[in-house]
Amino acid sequence: DGINDAPVLSRADIGIATDGDADRIGVIDDTGRFLHPNDILVLLYYYLVKYKGWEGPVVRNIATTHMLDKVAERFWQVCYEVPVGFKHISAKMNELLRTINKPSSLVPERTKLELCYDSAIMRNDVTVELDRVLKGVVSENVLASAKKDGCYKIEEIRALSDAAELFGLDFLSLSAGELTDKVKDELMNINEPREDYGGKTTLEIIYPSAIIRRIATDEIDKALTDSLIDRSVRDGLKTDSVYPAR
Repeated sequence: DGINDAPVLSRADIGIATDGDADRIGVIDDTGRFLHPNDILVLLYYYLVKYKGWEGPVVRNIATTHMLDKVAERFWQVCYEVPVGFKHISAKMNELLRTINKPSSLVPERTKLELCYDSAIMRNDVTVELDRVLKGVVSENVLASAKKDGCYKIEEIRALSDAAELFGLDFLSLSAGELTDKVKDELMNINEPREDYGGKTTLEIIYPSAIIRRIATDEIDKALTDSLIDRSVRDGLKTDSVYPAR
């Protein structure tokens, strides 16, 4: 109660209220006017593109304001409409994430990922989502090694997104079994140059990922049993407990 008047009476610039678990938000401006969530979404999108330099398509469901389409068009971006439901949003985002490591049209010397990852909010959101989907893929210690200041390093995101594209997986819904199986299948051809990646090998593309290095090491250890190669010899080949790229 009184949220509408609070910003005016306290001479605040904005009033924000959330529900108990903060998954719903109400915003009041400095005049006491309620801002509809659709208005907030448009303002945030405009700010990210105009002032933070973000670019790339935007995805909305059919219940969300078409004003996003107009703002996207103004900045020469594309807005995609999908049915209501997070699964539809995620599916379209997965499809579009395949271009995240491509050069930005606004700043050609930087990729879209590099531009977006400048944002602490973006880094945190990606980390929260990846922590969810990667739980059980590798140990918590390995996940921690892939992070810096609590968020996944950009080289980890770059390698994982490239791996998802190479393996035909959904970046936002990676599973332990799928990722492990794909890495295992690729080990036999991991040094083959790929024309679609400028002649880089699969090893060069995916091995910057600490998570993939751990998976590959575990699979190699399973193949190189003690009856073939003594454990001490295998361990001597490793750096920080994983096989180096060489």
